[in-house]
Amino acid sequence: MKKANRFITLFLILTIIFTAITSCTPSTPPSGTSSPYQSTSPSTTPSPSSPPSTSSTPSPSSLNFDPEPDDQFTYEFGAAIQGEQLRYWSNKLQQETDRYGDSIDSFTTGMILTRYHGSKTQLRVPDDIEGIPVIGITGTCFDTARVTDVLFPDTLLFFTWGDNSRNPSEQLPETYVIPYGVTELSYMIGYWQDAAVKVRSVTIPDTVTVLSNDCFNNFNSLTSIVIPPSVDCIGDYAFGSSALLRIEMSDNFRYVGTRAFTFTSWYATQPDGIIYVGNIAIGYKGDILSDAHLTFREGTIGFSNRFLLYNNATFDKLTIPDGVFRIYESCFENASFTTLELGTSVTHIEMCAFRFNSSLTSVTFGDNVTYIGEEAFYGNSSLTTVLFGDNLTYIDNGAFYNCPNLDEPSKARILAVNPNARF
Repeated sequence: MKKANRFITLFLILTIIFTAITSCTPSTPPSGTSSPYQSTSPSTTPSPSSPPSTSSTPSPSSLNFDPEPDDQFTYEFGAAIQGEQLRYWSNKLQQETDRYGDSIDSFTTGMILTRYHGSKTQLRVPDDIEGIPVIGITGTCFDTARVTDVLFPDTLLFFTWGDNSRNPSEQLPETYVIPYGVTELSYMIGYWQDAAVKVRSVTIPDTVTVLSNDCFNNFNSLTSIVIPPSVDCIGDYAFGSSALLRIEMSDNFRYVGTRAFTFTSWYATQPDGIIYVGNIAIGYKGDILSDAHLTFREGTIGFSNRFLLYNNATFDKLTIPDGVFRIYESCFENASFTTLELGTSVTHIEMCAFRFNSSLTSVTFGDNVTYIGEEAFYGNSSLTTVLFGDNLTYIDNGAFYNCPNLDEPSKARILAVNPNARF
């Protein structure tokens, strides 16, 4: 907790300074107001002063943005927090530190813009407010504004499209230019379809690596997008229900989540069979024949979680190719097949991966498998035999629960790894 306490002390000192100074200034200072002080907050993700130009980033002048930024915002002093599985903002660092403790690696303090009060339709967001860098913009910032196009500053560390409390009759601007330096586009739009209906253009810089869950869900006017090669992770339903038809993207993905593209116009134009995004198999379109041997193309490195969950398919044989390391959650749940061949590279079989397979009778796990998760083979009513390699170190208590026909040698092998396993 020593590291966390140092963060708290720095944050509280900066907050006191900020409160003392802003008590004499309006919350939405007039444009052009100078500041007598500068930010003392260190930047954990500094942006280059001259980011490289990319074909996916149009010149601001081509979009007719005003040369001067507009600072008519309500704002809060806060922190962009970073740590293991943490990437968010807060104006209550004490509470966050009490909750997460030493899992917080670092944070960057600055201004969080919460509401725009100006009248511009094409808005250039300032780099700083009262001398403190703008590091974040909340999802409600443009709820009541007439903004159609937004140019963000290079100081920005996070941006959210909207939030679950927004009025569904309110709409977002039409054009967004995400600044160079932002690494993740977050989900906050909820399921309000009208909120995103106006957005027609989003430019993503090549610093972005993650498109989070539901990031572009319900963007029903967004018909094309360029996903730069820097993006290697796309979350569940990232493009959800959208009119997206044309996608320019690379093969660099290491993870694509559940139905990230399934309900797009692009997916509808794909031929029947296994659908790929890069080297990730994201779904199967059409019916799988009962006598089929389901195989994957050379170079396949993974599957979306819930890959076949919604197909309810029954077929003969499944072969997991070499090069796949994880079988993600519910990947083949509800799929019934009699034969399973696991590639030698598989190390993890995650929760519910093969749940409710009524046809599978035996499984042989390669030497590299180390982990079998919760309910991975739950309800495999025909399963009788399981064989493990020497490196298996974890089997969840319920991994083989409700498998009534397992033979005694198989149960003994499972209990040798986990004495608390249930059948």
